[in-house]
Amino acid sequence: MNSRDPDNLIHPSTARFLGVSVNPRSFGFVIIENGSVLDTGVRSCWTPEFEDCLGSRLQRIVQTYKPSALILRTSQSNNAVPQKKVLLHAIKRVGKQHNLTTFQIGHSSLRRYFLGYHATTKHEIASAVARLLPELAWQLPRKRKPWESEHYRMAIFDAAAGVVVHSAVAQIESADNLTDVHES
Repeated sequence: MNSRDPDNLIHPSTARFLGVSVNPRSFGFVIIENGSVLDTGVRSCWTPEFEDCLGSRLQRIVQTYKPSALILRTSQSNNAVPQKKVLLHAIKRVGKQHNLTTFQIGHSSLRRYFLGYHATTKHEIASAVARLLPELAWQLPRKRKPWESEHYRMAIFDAAAGVVVHSAVAQIESADNLTDVHES
């Protein structure tokens, strides 16, 4: 049983999720099982062969944790940046090699979901994720000034937000399926 705050929407289950958020030459990841964060990090590569470099780093994460699903955070700009497109392809390839069910959580779904937490900015969403997953709170970067670059750890919160949204949607669908079964 999960003894965490009742506001936590990632309820205990047997699923182990790998959440990934893609940046041009890096990705942030989070591993969540039974509502607990097992591991997080950001992997980057600055060599010309960054696709192979990051692909092998993701491969190691998948082999180590053996997730049951890959939750991929996609954004509106994924297709605008060629490196992101290449990296997304590499991530999907690794997922396919390991027979992972891959779910993509888009920008609009994420924003719509976190409106329920009165979170509209990226930092507010990251703060909501830190409240839902207290293990991440210490990694939450301070709110940045308009002239500052985004902190690299925000990719972890993007990935975690994708898992939170996926879990909430899966619970709703599961409840709907139970309702359908009980009604017939």
